[in-house]
Amino acid sequence: MQEHFISYKSSQIQYFIFGSGPKLFYCFHGYGENADSFSFLENIAGSDYTFIALNLPFHGNTLWNDGLNFALQDLVDILKETIAGKDFQAIGLLGYSMGGRVCLQLLELMPEKISNVILIAPDGLCKNYWYFFSTQTFIGNKLFNYAMKHTGWLFASMKMFNKLGLLNTSIYKIAHYYLDEESERQLLYNRWTIMRKFKPAIPLIKKIIRANKIQVKLLFGKYDKIIPADNGKALQQGIEEYVMLNIAEAGHQLLREKHSELIKSLLA
Repeated sequence: MQEHFISYKSSQIQYFIFGSGPKLFYCFHGYGENADSFSFLENIAGSDYTFIALNLPFHGNTLWNDGLNFALQDLVDILKETIAGKDFQAIGLLGYSMGGRVCLQLLELMPEKISNVILIAPDGLCKNYWYFFSTQTFIGNKLFNYAMKHTGWLFASMKMFNKLGLLNTSIYKIAHYYLDEESERQLLYNRWTIMRKFKPAIPLIKKIIRANKIQVKLLFGKYDKIIPADNGKALQQGIEEYVMLNIAEAGHQLLREKHSELIKSLLA
């Protein structure tokens, strides 16, 4: 595993390179995860592939000093820097959870450069109205910021909704995990807000997949309560010849070494 940093604008972007194969995969982590969570791929496929995984703003040791602005072109420019001087004939995308939304957006932006896509429990396939309200509207973002600083009423509401069965227990526990500490609440606000421009248009992406004959492989956990497997059907429907849906006997935590053989099978 090789660790690198790129100076970009006023920021320092951390990324890792795993493997040394002729085929390239860009890897994008989930919320609260780190780029090195892909490191186990080196042992199972490092001779066939080169994996480049970068830490998105407010993750890992990436130091983001350019406010809450992170445009699609920023990501493209950063990715170009990671392969400067290298010549890869095929570029694949591998994204887990939030990283899946990043992959979908890149697929929409530059399909002619993408050979195949692997999405593991991906965000971005279905519209999350709470996320949209919190990050895409002025009032919603102000309320989101306020809620992260005044959590008493928020915790009381979540507890009530959980008891009424309107908020499943998995989401309730995760919310507490990320909201109990003030520093984590600030990170949540920063991370959600800075990724607001990554909003893939699924109907357009389906047309792009068909037109460019891009192979897309989806992996979901059968017991995932955060991003259920049914979300994958929205992308697969009508383009089944290009989109393969796989279901694992697992929950949301699929990017783990114990699932390495399953993930390896998706790379082929």
